[in-house]
Amino acid sequence: MNYRRAVLLVLSFTAVMAWAKWTMDQDKEAFPEEVLERTSFEATSDGVAAPEEEVISVVEGPDSAVLAVVAEASAFGEGGDWDAAISLLRKAWTLKKGNERLASNLSSALLHRAILALDSGHASDALLDAQEAWRLSPRSGAPPLAEARAWVAMGRRKDAKRVVSGGLKRIPRHAGLLVIAGDLARAEGEMDRAGRFYAKALLASPDNSAIEALVTRSREEARVLNALATHPATHFEIAYDGSDAVLRASLPDLVADLEDAWAAVEKAFGLHPGDRIQVIVLDRDRYASGAPEWSAGLYDGRIRVAVGDYASERETLRASLRHEHTHAALHRVGARLPTWIQEGLAQLMEGRDPQAARARLRAVGPQAWPDSTALAADWTRWLDRDRVGLAYDTALSVCAWLGEDFGGNAHRRLLHGLEKQGFEKAFRAAFGLSSRDALKRHRLEILKRG
Repeated sequence: MNYRRAVLLVLSFTAVMAWAKWTMDQDKEAFPEEVLERTSFEATSDGVAAPEEEVISVVEGPDSAVLAVVAEASAFGEGGDWDAAISLLRKAWTLKKGNERLASNLSSALLHRAILALDSGHASDALLDAQEAWRLSPRSGAPPLAEARAWVAMGRRKDAKRVVSGGLKRIPRHAGLLVIAGDLARAEGEMDRAGRFYAKALLASPDNSAIEALVTRSREEARVLNALATHPATHFEIAYDGSDAVLRASLPDLVADLEDAWAAVEKAFGLHPGDRIQVIVLDRDRYASGAPEWSAGLYDGRIRVAVGDYASERETLRASLRHEHTHAALHRVGARLPTWIQEGLAQLMEGRDPQAARARLRAVGPQAWPDSTALAADWTRWLDRDRVGLAYDTALSVCAWLGEDFGGNAHRRLLHGLEKQGFEKAFRAAFGLSSRDALKRHRLEILKRG
């Protein structure tokens, strides 16, 4: 391989990493409702790869051994094989210890692998790569942001806060770190503090429309939540209207029902979140007509309860709390779950009847049933109520069928494998087939039983 081609390959490696980073930024620029789960990974121009003129200096010398390894790693990077790229870059780093440009390239490759691990639910793997990337590039804000996201995915907010704090001490105007700092404050109900972090992030990245939307939304949340009183429980932090005497009198029952929901989810699925979960209790009329947009957000780790008269609605609300706490607990497993798993398991915990759901499915016929792609998407906000109802019924029926045909601990097996394996691998390990094949088999089973 000649010197000129090797330099071009190194440059292309840098370009590939920069392009991948830019693409991920664009995909995540529109912050979804579950901000804690999918914080925009990099909101500033703090590139994950060195500028081109710095990369050229890596191979100047020339050191043919290092040049060959880096060039080969570049080719693997172009193909997205980060394991191979990292292995080869480590060889280069060993050959030329102390070279900052090599350290930066190895850090970049580790960071990309960490992002992929986070997106597939492998938070512990992402954590190790992010920590190594930070040791190699201590002046970059991307590695601590990746490490913080990994801690969040593992339900370890205190560790995430520690890492973010350390990152901001080194790079106080890093927009991505400021955003996740705001997310962490928001998750703990500190809306004013969250708003200050978001405002600083917008100053650091003034043209970022996603951060601008976060600032606006956090102000609205703060306006509502600052008017609410708080009441701590063992596993929950309850925010409610302190002027409502009837609701105040119902707090002991609400706390008991929340703790019952926590115990039920732990018993059924083995999920026991380590952090205190925020519960927002709003008047039913206000919730329907005056609550901000965030009140409809799903899977962001918080529980929202619409209450009229708690005493008279208690049985219905107990079921709703079990449903919502299932979402809150699943939010903390690290892996991103298809909607049919989220809603199917939540309905099982709520106590809904799978047989009634199957009867409704048979009544309309399989031609109207949602397919696997639709079931995995966010169908909870479809406008066609009948179609939404069929999706909920399908999710409930499938999740019940998994327990019926694969054993009572089937759901627990799946959920326990998520953090190490990601959803699809954990599903196959638990049930011996892919999730798509399971949905096909469920369809055949329901028709056969009809």
